[in-house]
Amino acid sequence: MEILAKSKSGLHYGVLIFFVGCIFLGLWVFDSESDVVIDPSKIELQERAASRATFDGLRSGAPAHKGDTEGILEEILGETDLAKRLTQFRGYLRDNLAIENAEYLFEKISKRGEMEEIEILLSAWSQFDPEEAYCIAFQNLPEALFESVCSAVIKEWVNNSPEHAEIFFKDNPLLAENGSAISILASNAIRQTENISDLSNWIEGWQCREVQKKAKVSIVVELAKLDPQQSGQLVLDEKDPQLQKHMAIQLISGWADCDPQSAVNWVSEAPAHLHEAALSEVFAVWASYDPHEAGSYLNFMIEKQLSVNSNSLESLDQAHHVYSMAIANEDLHAAVSWGASIEDPNLRNKTLVAIFETWHALDYAAAQEVKQNYDLD
Repeated sequence: MEILAKSKSGLHYGVLIFFVGCIFLGLWVFDSESDVVIDPSKIELQERAASRATFDGLRSGAPAHKGDTEGILEEILGETDLAKRLTQFRGYLRDNLAIENAEYLFEKISKRGEMEEIEILLSAWSQFDPEEAYCIAFQNLPEALFESVCSAVIKEWVNNSPEHAEIFFKDNPLLAENGSAISILASNAIRQTENISDLSNWIEGWQCREVQKKAKVSIVVELAKLDPQQSGQLVLDEKDPQLQKHMAIQLISGWADCDPQSAVNWVSEAPAHLHEAALSEVFAVWASYDPHEAGSYLNFMIEKQLSVNSNSLESLDQAHHVYSMAIANEDLHAAVSWGASIEDPNLRNKTLVAIFETWHALDYAAAQEVKQNYDLD
């Protein structure tokens, strides 16, 4: 009995030593963590998880999971009438989509490859968890499909929590380069600012140089919808000649669609290195919806330029060529009529020859039949 008592006390003593040792070992491991090299990808995931705490307000308002509704969903997805299927799918998501089943539904719907269904799902998901919806879509959808549907996520995100959306994309500039993130955030920045000059601070907030360039272009495009003259001033303030030219073309593309003559006037007063590309863009856009008016105005500008220098069209030469090809691709008879209306004989001859070359490639016999009515070199 004495031996047994001694062995028990020895056992207790050994257990005690073991636990004390574990405690010290645990403390040593805990204290040593600062020396451990952690996988950067894990840090990124931890930071992202921490950032989601700022979005708990929306997520806490997410609908509760209703349980198994697989049979209802299968019946809806089996509907052959597209409009009816999409309407029923929206209703299903309104009643059944929750944090617990969102990723499962995404996996199921994305395999079908139907863009409208994916966009509806992502839009609904984004109402309570846009960051997760965006990241899952980015990681799993083919690039072309992601580009098509991601704006639905971002629009919901910006509507519900613009500050969180901006923080996320500024922390993840490579993601910002995809889809329409920057343009949607730029549009929101314009709505929120009282002073256009403050937009430069918004642009500088993007740490990546390439993203900054895209942000500048997006600001110009979005601001042009509200005030093209102010947008034009941002273009004129740009110091990088190549970026300035790109910004000018983007500005003019939208401006020419609603007020082409004002766009032409702006280009005429802009620096000379912008004239050729910007004027070409004006007349390419203008010709797409009012070729007759565009051609008449281009002829007026050409005649005015030739009265100053009979040997050079200067920046109008490219615009003339772009317009000729644009109208020839739409209506060859109208293109010939326009070419024949040019007063300067050398330019008229050059224009008609180019138009008939295009026509020959499409229908040689028809082109020759019309061409014989003109005396061309």
